[in-house]
Amino acid sequence: VFGFFERGTVNVNVKNFKTHGSKTVDAAGLLLLKTAHESDVQAKLQEIQRSVEECTAAVQSPADGDLALDLTNVHSGKLQHTIASGEEAMYHLVFARCSEKTVEVSFTMHAEFRNPGNWLSAGNTPLPTMYLMFAFIFLFTLIVWCRHVRANLTKAHHVHHMM
Repeated sequence: VFGFFERGTVNVNVKNFKTHGSKTVDAAGLLLLKTAHESDVQAKLQEIQRSVEECTAAVQSPADGDLALDLTNVHSGKLQHTIASGEEAMYHLVFARCSEKTVEVSFTMHAEFRNPGNWLSAGNTPLPTMYLMFAFIFLFTLIVWCRHVRANLTKAHHVHHMM
């Protein structure tokens, strides 16, 4: 799950995609599902898992706002996208293997998600500022405490020095 701002980038590289054994898949690929809420992704996943046809359609022609990397009959692939205005949302990366039978697959993947100016998801961008602010607040209270203990050495016990 990654939240994107406008001009955020998605770079996904898949190499060495292969099926094991004599079985084949009707379709396979990576889906980047755009959702506003966690329940939306669950509904989309249930829809995709309903049948091989639904799964194949999702991989080969994704729904509006979703992105797909179709790995059917290929050994590698690349998905690159820059988030435009109006596409800002939470995206879930899902691997879809569309087949009536269980088919083992293997691949190597490198995924890079980036927002303008940092690597943080949209919901986490305020965290560095908050952490810095709290660090300064604790430093300030430490200085106040140390000055208070030094000013009142006669009333301070050993435990106060350890605090």
